[in-house]
Amino acid sequence: MKFYFNLAVLILMDLIMAMSARMAHNTGNNWYLVISIGAICFAGYLFIKLLNNKITAVLNLIWIGCGTVLITLAGYFIFGEKLTYTQGAGMLLIFGGLIMMEVFAEETEAAGALNSDVIEMESAEKPLI
Repeated sequence: MKFYFNLAVLILMDLIMAMSARMAHNTGNNWYLVISIGAICFAGYLFIKLLNNKITAVLNLIWIGCGTVLITLAGYFIFGEKLTYTQGAGMLLIFGGLIMMEVFAEETEAAGALNSDVIEMESAEKPLI
């Protein structure tokens, strides 16, 4: 449960970063840029913390996929940006891919663990000199 809370905060930081950067661009107020930098730094910290629970590829896909969808929707509702049918279809594909990644996450994580075991075994066999 803590994992999903931290993941939600990570995605929220991504959204805050993008919206603050947009506000900095629109208004010329650099304080929005400071907020944007702070949000992305905190997001990086959370990403590193969350790596204890998921392999990098799965975690990164969840973060980027959900962040992209939320940023697109926020741009549409807050800034009045256009949302095309192609973008809508792309967001549906992102959600479909995320669902597939989560459904098969155990297999993916098991494969990642096996690959890391192989790498550790190979490096243990090599002589130092």
